[in-house]
Amino acid sequence: MWRAGPRRADTTELRRIVRQELDLGEDDTLTISELACPKQGCPPLETVISIFPATDEPYLVRVCKAAADVEPMDVIAALAWGDHPDQFNPSSLFSD
Repeated sequence: MWRAGPRRADTTELRRIVRQELDLGEDDTLTISELACPKQGCPPLETVISIFPATDEPYLVRVCKAAADVEPMDVIAALAWGDHPDQFNPSSLFSD
């Protein structure tokens, strides 16, 4: 018997907000993931926004909220105070 997994957040609006705030073009890649946050005191879910500009180094931004709860100002604040512009190496996600 199959069971439904946890419901995934619709990230369409969040994608639009991020693309608009960062002025991303068609050639820029954007991924949005909702992950369990392992840090003590962190909300149960965090939203990780990975940006892969066509002409620049990739980077990511974390928002300590579920994707459905992320507001435009959260994205702006995360860009101003978060991980940006640190480089993001996607292969590091899979290393030991």
